[in-house]
Amino acid sequence: MSGEAPPPTAVVLAGLEPTATVPEQIAALNLAGFSYEAIAYVVGVSRGTINNWADERHAPQSRKKARHLDDIRFAARLLIEDGGLEPPAAARWLTKENGSNPRYPILDAIREHPNEMLEKISEVIADHS
Repeated sequence: MSGEAPPPTAVVLAGLEPTATVPEQIAALNLAGFSYEAIAYVVGVSRGTINNWADERHAPQSRKKARHLDDIRFAARLLIEDGGLEPPAAARWLTKENGSNPRYPILDAIREHPNEMLEKISEVIADHS
């Protein structure tokens, strides 16, 4: 997205609503700057599976996989709506790589301990508001 205007925040947020369909959520995350690879990584599926979900060829069959997608959606929405970050900044922060294992430490922490991590993100936002 280098050199491009950031996506309209309202468009991204609409796709990150809890009532948005899985394809809408994936499209919004992708528009914000999440690669299908990063989404697949944290959800624990292949990139092809994310493609299938986005194209409505399949839907998440596992509640756990759907929950991981929902956790990413919620974290992104929290950073954009409550944290005041532009969508690409939220995506960059959440997908920041450290070059080793785990590849995406923040997303890994959210996947492993979603409630605690989302609460910590909320606390940090509240402390800086």
